[in-house]
Amino acid sequence: MSSSQTAQLHAALSKNQIWPLHDSDVPVLVKVYSAPTWSPFQWARIVLEGIGRQKTSSRAGARWRTERDVLRVWSQAGFDVPADLTERHPVHPGRPYAVLERVHGRLLGMLLCSGKMGEADRLQAVGRYAAEMGRRHRLAIERGEHRLVHEHPSLQHVIVSGPRLVTIDFEQAFRPVRDVRVLVAHEVVAALRSLGKGADAARFATDLAAFVEGYGSRDGLAACAREYLRSPSPRRRLLWALDRRLRRDRKRGLGKYQVAALLADAVA
Repeated sequence: MSSSQTAQLHAALSKNQIWPLHDSDVPVLVKVYSAPTWSPFQWARIVLEGIGRQKTSSRAGARWRTERDVLRVWSQAGFDVPADLTERHPVHPGRPYAVLERVHGRLLGMLLCSGKMGEADRLQAVGRYAAEMGRRHRLAIERGEHRLVHEHPSLQHVIVSGPRLVTIDFEQAFRPVRDVRVLVAHEVVAALRSLGKGADAARFATDLAAFVEGYGSRDGLAACAREYLRSPSPRRRLLWALDRRLRRDRKRGLGKYQVAALLADAVA
């Protein structure tokens, strides 16, 4: 086997395995959490996770525990996620696994990029997405519940299924912090970057306006923008200043500081 074929095999084995369970009375998926490939990058990632302790581990067992825990927290708080049906459908594949509701629909990001949505439907979808996020963020801040903030927000992690907006992908989560609003700022800005991916300036401005209107708290969004533009924390101000300098020559599309500035203007 060539070195390239070996690398491809390791990559395939390091990915989660997901398949439908056909002998269930409801549509479900079995998700088996695979261990990551032990490359130097992965070792460095685990070391940094241990030092920084900003989010949960990327090890297979930790991802399994985290996803099931966060699914429970979101569901109990009234937010739409796939039902965890593991206890009803024991499979025992020899590795950490979960049996989850199979939600039929299309990813919100794919729908918005398809060009097949009318303008009114598009803005309504963006507004619904923002409204659910705003409601969840207000509850997260009220309860100090870090698990109600999505660690990896993306429009590709939201399934549109009829009237439902179902959020997925909770394998890693933020660890407890003193101020949940810092995590909220991360999710808002990352979600808006996802919304603006591939969009021209006019398209993003229109979508951003719908997001602001749907979110329901202009003050909350203004605080998210301030976190990246002039954080109230001296330590984070220094961190963001260094990060901006390191990123200034990178061509990565709509960057988080650009998004923060556009958001600040939109809520002014």
